[in-house]
Amino acid sequence: MPAVNPYSILAECYDDVMGHVDYEDWAFYIQDLCDNHLHQPGDVLELGCGTGRFASFFAPLDDVRSYRGVDASADMIRVAKKKNAGLRATFAVQAFDELQSAGASPTGYDTVFLLFDGLNYLLKEDEIKDLLGRVFSIVKPGGLFIFDQSTPANSINNADYFEDSGRSGDIDFVRRSSFDAETSIHTTSFEIVKDGVMYKETHSQQCYTGPQIQAILSSSEFEIDGGYGGFSLEPADIESERIHWVVRKPEPEIS
Repeated sequence: MPAVNPYSILAECYDDVMGHVDYEDWAFYIQDLCDNHLHQPGDVLELGCGTGRFASFFAPLDDVRSYRGVDASADMIRVAKKKNAGLRATFAVQAFDELQSAGASPTGYDTVFLLFDGLNYLLKEDEIKDLLGRVFSIVKPGGLFIFDQSTPANSINNADYFEDSGRSGDIDFVRRSSFDAETSIHTTSFEIVKDGVMYKETHSQQCYTGPQIQAILSSSEFEIDGGYGGFSLEPADIESERIHWVVRKPEPEIS
């Protein structure tokens, strides 16, 4: 069974595999967060944009001036471009460690997103610190970085062990998910059959606690505007399965 990179073969059936996710509601929630913090999205950069499902709902909003989605997976970006050909947005292959390279807005971004567990793919705290520094350098003063995290509570309550299967077009898949409480690593494996060949993708996520991320943010240059439990506007607590963080790049002090 050939082992392939995450989101390579999966890209073709990803939207069907994740059919349970309501991206439209998620987009409206993020809009509510922006409104709650008196912020207009303006020029937007979405990290880990995948197939562009979130972008398809957020990019058309009136307060969005421009929208750029980037992802490290060329296969996911290929699907995003195909499915969003008429969308007022651009999509490009770009990993987190390439954020300061060509293609960035010359004046910076008003808003940067990293959603649906994207942060959890950074398995070490130093990787998160590096990402925060890179995002800080491309966000305009007063701009927001909005991201979410899946906590250990999410894995323990919903997917200590999980298995399902399905079909998307001519592709069959089996998904298995498990959580290691000692390491806080959540592993999801996919066995995907395409053209008679079975491929295996393995995805690993580090399930950080809220206090862990808060401590990392507190040591960064960002100001923490809020950390919200689930898809609410209430402060996150120890039982929150998902936390949305809103952090801001401070305006320069006027002397």
